[in-house]
Order: sequence, then structure tokens, then C-alpha cells
Amino acid sequence: MQRNGRSELIGGSQIVSAMRYQFNLPVSIKLGRLGLIRNVTSVREAAECLLSIDWPKVGRNSTVAKKVLKAAQVLLAAQEGRATEVEAREAFEAAAKAAGILASGWGNPAFREGSKHPMQR
Repeated sequence: MQRNGRSELIGGSQIVSAMRYQFNLPVSIKLGRLGLIRNVTSVREAAECLLSIDWPKVGRNSTVAKKVLKAAQVLLAAQEGRATEVEAREAFEAAAKAAGILASGWGNPAFREGSKHPMQR
């Protein structure tokens, strides 16, 4: 695995490094014309979605554009170790909500209030 231009050790430390970028809960979003649900589980996956052709187009100076730009900055900072996965997830979720693509599901705080995620038994 490469990070910051250098390879990390194979084995346990590589797994720890990969886990570091995982979200504690997925963010559920609707992408594309069909509105298919995607459960985004990591910083890398969030960045891929944000840059996807399926992400809704927004005006340059809109509130949505500002949230999307903020999310992109925080996701990059998380990849570089300057922001946490929690901060990255929150920024990505805010961008998805502003863009109108946050889906009902475990990634939506309103859905999970008082509920336990199946993986948290």
C-alpha cells in the first residue's frame, strides 16, 4: 500500500492503515438517474463519489457548491492524515444532504436514531 509516496509494511500495519480510513457507519446516498443507493464506507469511496459524473451538478457560488468543496478539502486532508475519518464523514454527509442525495438508511442520522446497526450487536 502506498501513502504519501512511500510503501507501508505488508501485513498487520497495512491492515491498520487501511482501517484508519473507514467510516464508523456508512453514508447512504442516491446516485445517478435511477437513484440507486450506495453505502459509502470510507474516505476513498467518498472522494470517488464526490468526483463521480453521477454527483449532481451545482452552481459555482451556491451553498451546495461550498459544502461540496469543503467535503473535498476535508476528504483530501483525511487521506493525508490532517483530518479524522469522523470529520471526513461529517463533511461528506453534509455535502450529500445539501445536494439532495442523502438516502434513508444507516448513513442517515434520522434513520439510525434509537436503532442499532446490524454490525454493532
